[in-house]
Amino acid sequence: MNRNRLWRHGVLQLFPLALLTGCASTPIAAPPQLVKVTHNQYVPIPAEYLQDCLVPKGEPKTNGELLAQDQEALADLKACNEQLAKARAINGTVPGQPSSDKN
Repeated sequence: MNRNRLWRHGVLQLFPLALLTGCASTPIAAPPQLVKVTHNQYVPIPAEYLQDCLVPKGEPKTNGELLAQDQEALADLKACNEQLAKARAINGTVPGQPSSDKN
């Protein structure tokens, strides 16, 4: 009987001790934090929009018409190429030229 009582007494004392050690080893979880991620994605200008403009061909009947048409076509071509140069600068590439890697 004495042995039974001693055993019960020992088990009853070890049980709360085991519970306390279990609580001490449980890690305390940090509350979740909100993280805001900003990602900018730039879409390149399609290559077909970056091709040079062609000079339109016409059939002038006089030298005066030929000169006027030529001057008008050259002015339009320069304006078109300036616009394309701006688009290429925005895009960062020029068709027909290898792209350079920026580090």
